[in-house]
Amino acid sequence: LTDYWFKCSSARMAALADAQGQPAYVYRFNHSNMSLGKVLETYHLPKVCEKRTCHASEIPFVFSNYANYSSIVRPDEKAMSAALGEYWTSFVRTGDPNGGGGGAAVAWPRYNASERLNLRVAAAGMEVESSESGQRGALPTPGVCAFWDSVGYDH
Repeated sequence: LTDYWFKCSSARMAALADAQGQPAYVYRFNHSNMSLGKVLETYHLPKVCEKRTCHASEIPFVFSNYANYSSIVRPDEKAMSAALGEYWTSFVRTGDPNGGGGGAAVAWPRYNASERLNLRVAAAGMEVESSESGQRGALPTPGVCAFWDSVGYDH
């Protein structure tokens, strides 16, 4: 159901925006075993998210709001956080996460319904992948979202 609720429905919304000529950018946060997992209980979040990627677990990294815990955040996570900050700031400023000419290492592809590419975000690095198959840099093959698209999102 995670694919239905989050992955495929967000790709569907991006495809609808693309069909209207509106830019859309999709990402998949794929960072597990995060150092901040130790503080989840403080915020009454499930302990299982310490070693898994859970919904909204990217938020502390997007906004670098881990100040009270910066001593436990690993250098690779700080680099990921800085890259996310560049993407989001560029998007707010220009409407394109790549628009700032900053130092983001990977160009975040504009989503289109035919290629279905998104940015995979992890401390190990950012990569472009197919939102349909999850394969890096690959064109989509029929997969999980094709199934959910055939079922529909309004049932």
